[in-house]
Amino acid sequence: MNFYEYWIGKDIDLAEVWKAFDEGKGYIEKYKTMEVYMLRIGFENYSSNSPLFDHEAVSKTIKSLFHDFKRECLSDSEYNEFGPIFIYEINRGSALWSFLAELKPLLVFSTVLSAALLWKKFEGQSLNNLEKKISIIKKYFPQATDIDVKNFVNAWTFLGRKKVLNKLIEQGLKKIEISDKPFKGDKSKIEFVNMSEIIIKTDSD
Repeated sequence: MNFYEYWIGKDIDLAEVWKAFDEGKGYIEKYKTMEVYMLRIGFENYSSNSPLFDHEAVSKTIKSLFHDFKRECLSDSEYNEFGPIFIYEINRGSALWSFLAELKPLLVFSTVLSAALLWKKFEGQSLNNLEKKISIIKKYFPQATDIDVKNFVNAWTFLGRKKVLNKLIEQGLKKIEISDKPFKGDKSKIEFVNMSEIIIKTDSD
Protein backbone atom coordinates (compact mmCIF):
# COMPACT_ATOMS: atom_id res chain seq x y z
CA MET A 1 0.00 0.00 0.00
CA ASN A 2 1.48 3.35 -1.00
CA PHE A 3 0.95 6.83 0.44
CA TYR A 4 -1.77 7.92 -1.99
CA GLU A 5 -3.61 4.62 -1.84
CA TYR A 6 -3.81 4.90 1.94
CA TRP A 7 -4.81 8.55 2.18
CA ILE A 8 -6.93 9.31 -0.87
CA GLY A 9 -7.79 5.94 -2.40
CA LYS A 10 -5.73 6.48 -5.55
CA ASP A 11 -5.05 3.42 -7.74
CA ILE A 12 -6.74 0.88 -5.46
CA ASP A 13 -7.30 -2.32 -7.42
CA LEU A 14 -10.94 -2.81 -6.47
CA ALA A 15 -11.26 -5.84 -8.71
CA GLU A 16 -8.57 -7.57 -6.66
CA VAL A 17 -10.15 -6.40 -3.38
CA TRP A 18 -13.52 -7.91 -4.26
CA LYS A 19 -11.92 -11.01 -5.77
CA ALA A 20 -10.11 -11.63 -2.48
CA PHE A 21 -13.38 -11.17 -0.60
CA ASP A 22 -15.30 -13.54 -2.85
CA GLU A 23 -12.57 -16.17 -2.75
CA GLY A 24 -12.40 -15.97 1.04
CA LYS A 25 -16.04 -16.66 1.82
CA GLY A 26 -14.91 -19.97 3.28
CA TYR A 27 -13.67 -17.95 6.24
CA ILE A 28 -17.20 -16.70 6.81
CA GLU A 29 -18.35 -20.30 6.97
CA LYS A 30 -15.44 -21.16 9.26
CA TYR A 31 -16.43 -18.32 11.56
CA LYS A 32 -19.87 -19.88 11.96
CA THR A 33 -18.22 -22.99 13.42
CA MET A 34 -15.93 -21.09 15.80
CA GLU A 35 -16.59 -20.43 19.48
CA VAL A 36 -15.39 -16.83 19.69
CA TYR A 37 -14.61 -14.45 22.51
CA MET A 38 -14.50 -10.69 22.21
CA LEU A 39 -11.25 -8.78 22.44
CA ARG A 40 -11.63 -5.09 23.28
CA ILE A 41 -8.71 -2.73 22.81
CA GLY A 42 -9.00 0.72 24.32
CA PHE A 43 -7.22 3.84 23.08
CA GLU A 44 -7.05 7.26 24.69
CA ASN A 45 -5.95 9.60 21.90
CA TYR A 46 -9.19 9.60 19.92
CA SER A 47 -11.50 12.55 19.42
CA SER A 48 -15.12 12.11 18.37
CA ASN A 49 -14.70 15.31 16.33
CA SER A 50 -12.18 13.78 13.90
CA PRO A 51 -12.20 10.93 11.38
CA LEU A 52 -10.45 7.66 12.19
CA PHE A 53 -7.24 8.52 10.37
CA ASP A 54 -5.47 5.35 11.53
CA HIS A 55 -8.31 2.89 10.92
CA GLU A 56 -6.52 0.90 8.22
CA ALA A 57 -3.15 0.98 9.97
CA VAL A 58 -4.51 -0.23 13.32
CA SER A 59 -6.85 -2.88 11.93
CA LYS A 60 -4.20 -4.34 9.62
CA THR A 61 -1.63 -4.28 12.44
CA ILE A 62 -3.90 -6.27 14.74
CA LYS A 63 -4.77 -8.74 11.99
CA SER A 64 -1.13 -9.17 10.96
CA LEU A 65 0.23 -9.51 14.51
CA PHE A 66 -2.47 -12.02 15.42
CA HIS A 67 -1.65 -14.13 12.36
CA ASP A 68 2.11 -14.00 12.90
CA PHE A 69 1.66 -14.87 16.57
CA LYS A 70 -0.34 -17.97 15.63
CA ARG A 71 2.27 -18.97 13.07
CA GLU A 72 5.22 -18.59 15.43
CA CYS A 73 3.82 -19.50 18.84
CA LEU A 74 1.34 -22.31 18.19
CA SER A 75 1.87 -25.79 16.83
CA ASP A 76 1.22 -26.44 13.14
CA SER A 77 -2.01 -28.25 13.98
CA GLU A 78 -3.22 -25.37 16.20
CA TYR A 79 -2.26 -22.81 13.56
CA ASN A 80 -4.44 -24.64 11.05
CA GLU A 81 -7.22 -25.30 13.54
CA PHE A 82 -7.78 -21.80 14.89
CA GLY A 83 -9.38 -19.17 12.70
CA PRO A 84 -8.23 -15.59 12.11
CA ILE A 85 -9.26 -12.55 14.12
CA PHE A 86 -12.30 -10.64 12.86
CA ILE A 87 -13.07 -6.96 13.53
CA TYR A 88 -16.51 -6.50 15.11
CA GLU A 89 -16.94 -2.78 15.76
CA ILE A 90 -15.27 0.50 16.63
CA ASN A 91 -16.93 2.63 19.29
CA ARG A 92 -15.99 6.24 18.68
CA GLY A 93 -17.29 7.60 21.99
CA SER A 94 -15.10 5.36 24.12
CA ALA A 95 -12.36 4.61 21.57
CA LEU A 96 -12.91 0.85 21.94
CA TRP A 97 -12.05 -1.47 19.07
CA SER A 98 -13.72 -4.88 19.31
CA PHE A 99 -12.47 -8.05 17.62
CA LEU A 100 -13.63 -11.68 17.69
CA ALA A 101 -11.43 -14.78 17.79
CA GLU A 102 -11.08 -18.09 19.60
CA LEU A 103 -10.06 -18.18 23.24
CA LYS A 104 -6.65 -19.84 23.27
CA PRO A 105 -4.95 -17.59 20.72
CA LEU A 106 -6.75 -14.55 22.16
CA LEU A 107 -5.48 -15.24 25.68
CA VAL A 108 -1.87 -15.41 24.63
CA PHE A 109 -2.21 -12.58 22.09
CA SER A 110 -3.68 -10.33 24.79
CA THR A 111 -0.70 -11.04 27.04
CA VAL A 112 1.60 -9.97 24.22
CA LEU A 113 -0.19 -6.62 23.85
CA SER A 114 -0.31 -6.19 27.63
CA ALA A 115 3.37 -7.03 27.91
CA ALA A 116 4.12 -4.29 25.38
CA LEU A 117 2.34 -1.82 27.65
CA LEU A 118 4.37 -3.12 30.59
CA TRP A 119 7.64 -2.65 28.74
CA LYS A 120 6.67 0.92 27.94
CA LYS A 121 5.48 1.73 31.46
CA PHE A 122 8.49 0.26 33.25
CA GLU A 123 11.17 1.13 30.71
CA GLY A 124 11.81 -2.36 29.42
CA GLN A 125 11.44 -4.17 32.75
CA SER A 126 11.44 -7.93 32.23
CA LEU A 127 8.27 -9.92 32.82
CA ASN A 128 8.17 -11.70 36.16
CA ASN A 129 5.81 -14.02 38.02
CA LEU A 130 4.93 -16.04 34.94
CA GLU A 131 3.37 -18.88 36.93
CA LYS A 132 1.27 -16.40 38.90
CA LYS A 133 0.00 -14.77 35.71
CA ILE A 134 -1.02 -18.12 34.30
CA SER A 135 -2.80 -19.18 37.50
CA ILE A 136 -4.75 -15.90 37.57
CA ILE A 137 -5.68 -16.19 33.90
CA LYS A 138 -6.89 -19.75 34.49
CA LYS A 139 -8.95 -18.46 37.40
CA TYR A 140 -10.82 -16.11 35.05
CA PHE A 141 -10.87 -18.61 32.18
CA PRO A 142 -11.10 -22.12 33.69
CA GLN A 143 -12.00 -23.49 30.26
CA ALA A 144 -8.47 -22.66 29.08
CA THR A 145 -7.02 -25.82 30.60
CA ASP A 146 -4.51 -26.43 27.82
CA ILE A 147 -2.75 -23.09 28.22
CA ASP A 148 0.73 -23.95 29.45
CA VAL A 149 3.95 -22.19 30.35
CA LYS A 150 5.51 -22.94 26.97
CA ASN A 151 2.82 -21.00 25.14
CA PHE A 152 3.38 -17.95 27.29
CA VAL A 153 7.17 -18.12 27.12
CA ASN A 154 6.84 -18.27 23.33
CA ALA A 155 4.58 -15.24 23.48
CA TRP A 156 7.26 -13.17 25.22
CA THR A 157 9.65 -13.86 22.35
CA PHE A 158 7.02 -12.32 20.12
CA LEU A 159 8.03 -8.96 21.63
CA GLY A 160 10.80 -8.90 19.06
CA ARG A 161 8.27 -6.88 17.07
CA LYS A 162 8.56 -4.08 19.59
CA LYS A 163 8.59 -1.36 16.91
CA VAL A 164 5.18 -2.38 15.59
CA LEU A 165 3.75 -2.79 19.09
CA ASN A 166 5.11 0.63 20.00
CA LYS A 167 3.15 2.08 17.08
CA LEU A 168 -0.05 0.92 18.79
CA ILE A 169 1.12 2.41 22.07
CA GLU A 170 1.91 5.70 20.33
CA GLN A 171 -1.70 5.74 19.13
CA GLY A 172 -2.80 5.68 22.76
CA LEU A 173 -3.22 1.97 23.48
CA LYS A 174 -4.16 1.72 27.16
CA LYS A 175 -6.38 -1.31 27.80
CA ILE A 176 -6.75 -4.88 26.56
CA GLU A 177 -9.81 -6.88 27.61
CA ILE A 178 -11.32 -10.29 26.79
CA SER A 179 -14.92 -11.32 27.35
CA ASP A 180 -15.38 -13.78 30.22
CA LYS A 181 -17.56 -16.07 28.13
CA PRO A 182 -18.16 -16.83 24.46
CA PHE A 183 -19.76 -14.07 22.41
CA LYS A 184 -23.17 -15.12 21.11
CA GLY A 185 -24.24 -11.85 19.52
CA ASP A 186 -25.35 -9.93 22.63
CA LYS A 187 -22.69 -7.82 24.37
CA SER A 188 -25.00 -7.11 27.32
CA LYS A 189 -24.64 -10.73 28.42
CA ILE A 190 -20.86 -10.72 28.78
CA GLU A 191 -18.38 -9.05 31.11
CA PHE A 192 -14.76 -8.30 30.38
CA VAL A 193 -11.52 -9.27 32.08
CA ASN A 194 -8.86 -6.56 31.93
CA MET A 195 -5.84 -8.55 30.74
CA SER A 196 -3.48 -5.56 30.78
CA GLU A 197 -4.33 -5.01 34.45
CA ILE A 198 -3.56 -8.63 35.28
CA ILE A 199 -0.21 -8.60 33.48
CA ILE A 200 0.93 -5.28 34.97
CA LYS A 201 -0.35 -6.03 38.48
CA THR A 202 1.28 -9.45 38.75
CA ASP A 203 4.56 -8.07 37.45
CA SER A 204 4.63 -5.32 40.08
CA ASP A 205 3.59 -7.55 43.02
